[in-house]
Amino acid sequence: MRARWRGRRVHALRGGGRAPGVADALGRALVCVLDGEAADAEGRLQAVVARDSTQVLAYLALGRLFRRRGDVGRAIRVHQNLLLRSDLEPAERDLALRGLVDDLRQGGFLQRAADACDELLSRCPRDRGALRARIELYRAAGAPERALPLLARLQREEGAADDARRAEAALWLEAAQAAQREGRAADARRAVRKALRRAPALAAAWTLLGELEAERGRSRRALAAWRKAASCAPLAGPALYARLRSAFAAVGRAGEYPALLRERLAENPGDGDARLELASVLSERGEASAAEAELRELVRREPGRADAALALGRLLAEGRRFEEACGVFAAVQGAGAARAGAAGAAP
Repeated sequence: MRARWRGRRVHALRGGGRAPGVADALGRALVCVLDGEAADAEGRLQAVVARDSTQVLAYLALGRLFRRRGDVGRAIRVHQNLLLRSDLEPAERDLALRGLVDDLRQGGFLQRAADACDELLSRCPRDRGALRARIELYRAAGAPERALPLLARLQREEGAADDARRAEAALWLEAAQAAQREGRAADARRAVRKALRRAPALAAAWTLLGELEAERGRSRRALAAWRKAASCAPLAGPALYARLRSAFAAVGRAGEYPALLRERLAENPGDGDARLELASVLSERGEASAAEAELRELVRREPGRADAALALGRLLAEGRRFEEACGVFAAVQGAGAARAGAAGAAP
């Protein structure tokens, strides 16, 4: 008897059998969603389930509509109530469980989402969406290394080798960062080297390796790692340049640092951080004219860059060129006021 009833319900879901208006109502709800009329879609779906509570597809659609508009609690209740029913087909139960995982993730209930995702994977071990969700949940929990076996399964399903290696490298890097935070330096070094074997041009991994080597007093290795990081990143950023400066000094090769910065600028003249760093180094070495030239070039290239203009103003003031310095500082202040006014006037 139950098998016949289930068969009739599934037939009705497809628009036939004893619910001839259901397929039309579901179709009209879909059109409303595509037109951006979520409230109308919700009303049509509510009417469907009020008329026929066996319409599981309508409940599933309602749950997704609730989640989309941010009503996560209501979406969770819809999917949980579906999972309590004993009359669901296996495919319908999987859809309800998948919806619940997404609800819980969006609501920030990460442990409950992980438990639901584990249940879904036990039922559908090759489900790509569930694999991706569980990987992200492991990452959110600070346990990226536990996601690696799932990533391998996802790779087998998708077969994109290059993307897979980059994704695996990112997980190993996260594992290394977690180990560093916890004071497990040896584990961090092992993990970051695994990341680099999978993605040799991963600048963040080279940067971390340099930090780990510096922590144990291996300045030459730290310098080599940070130089590699800079070569992998078109725009290295001020933090990496600060590390490079300290590393060159630590190994007694501070005089070579400006040459590295000039090489960077020859390769990429638009690297403003490298130009600002070069100006700072030149100024410290007493080469005020060369530093001024670099700063004026940077201000010309990036007129709105306040740190460059302020550095130029300070350099001019140090050279007792106070009138010029005041002009630079006034320009910076005026630009800041203009930006604040524009932000305040924005709708």
